[in-house]
Amino acid sequence: MRISRWAVLVIAALLISVGCQPLGRPRQLADKLETSGIARVSAPDDPLKTALGKEMIEELDQIVILADFEQDLLDATGMEVAWVAPVADETVRNVWWIDKHIFVETESNRLYCIDPANGYIRWRYQLRSPTNVHPVLAEDTVYAIAENTVHAIDLETGYAKWRSRPKFPISSAPFVGEYLYCGSWNFAFHALRKKTDYFKWRVGSGGVISSQGYFQAGIACFASEDGNVYAYNPSRHKNVWTFHTTGRIQADLIVDGNILYVGSCGFSVYAIDIRYGKKKWRFRCNSPIKQNMQISKVAVYATSEDEGLFAISRESGEMKWFVPNGRKLVALTPDRAYVSLVNGKLCAVDRASGKILWERYQGKFRDYIAAADSGVVLGLVGGGQIAALRQKEKPAAIGKAPAEPAKAPAEAVVEEPVAPAAAGKHRPPE
Repeated sequence: MRISRWAVLVIAALLISVGCQPLGRPRQLADKLETSGIARVSAPDDPLKTALGKEMIEELDQIVILADFEQDLLDATGMEVAWVAPVADETVRNVWWIDKHIFVETESNRLYCIDPANGYIRWRYQLRSPTNVHPVLAEDTVYAIAENTVHAIDLETGYAKWRSRPKFPISSAPFVGEYLYCGSWNFAFHALRKKTDYFKWRVGSGGVISSQGYFQAGIACFASEDGNVYAYNPSRHKNVWTFHTTGRIQADLIVDGNILYVGSCGFSVYAIDIRYGKKKWRFRCNSPIKQNMQISKVAVYATSEDEGLFAISRESGEMKWFVPNGRKLVALTPDRAYVSLVNGKLCAVDRASGKILWERYQGKFRDYIAAADSGVVLGLVGGGQIAALRQKEKPAAIGKAPAEPAKAPAEAVVEEPVAPAAAGKHRPPE
């Protein structure tokens, strides 16, 4: 009996140390506190009250002060605070907006899932080390890679479905199709069977694969720092086509419909027909495209390292507008684009004309999250908190305004898009 008891204790200690189960159930937070228009949550019945709920309640006064302080600045920009979410009392390492979910990684190697509608913490999952790449969401599973181990986490509950540790060094965020696909530091593209570390097959390339690929219509597309984009048919084990760019590819690939969008360190953005590997258009700038791009229904948004943010027409590949020193696209509303600048300011851009409406510091915001399709401005504030700002609704007109004397029609004024500082250097798309 002594041996069996010790065995049980040892096994239990090992399971806890490796994080076999996430810390806590989904955060369906019950009580909502409305203070200064901000939805705050207390969790008195939460099983992790001592680790999370207590801090949330104690920080309430601090949040109210923050709201009052921010409101004076936000009034001038036509925005308001939608919610503020505390991520316990921790330092935030990374924040990602992925498929309409917010994922937060902290310095204690915890991964949080936050509901973007109200800031509620749905669950948290304990990792053993920092993540290697950004998480990936596929259907009902979140894939996080830490210490070269793939963690498959249930999106609804936050519990681990399975874990595997491949024998090759993972270099890119995975993507999911028939298999789990990811790049490696040994210049190869790998396919793994889900739920195991069983090696299925590999395809060599001429460089490290650091960007996330894409799987669509039975074709796995991936890019390498050798400057090539590869389309591979896993069922036939055959390379379908190869597209050559003029520089290393580090930004994740984006596919919408039959078009693949590629940002290159060769000072270019490409639109490629994924069926045939043929170029639809190429947009040229004057510095590398290293950051991940974002798309809307009409435009591709790409950050040129030494210039700023470009809005490029998805149809023609021509520049729609440009924000000098733009760092990343933060959010899109029907009429505005919100862009964070290199100097830490936030600016609002008219989406139709490209005119910069305003730019300013937003109080205690330290950084912003690239979340174009969120509809709100997501940012980091002090104390391990994430806040969401939304554009105020215009008040409806009451009654009729008094009639004014008739005036001669004024000439139509056409707003010109904001051009780059060195617009003459930009060559037209091919």
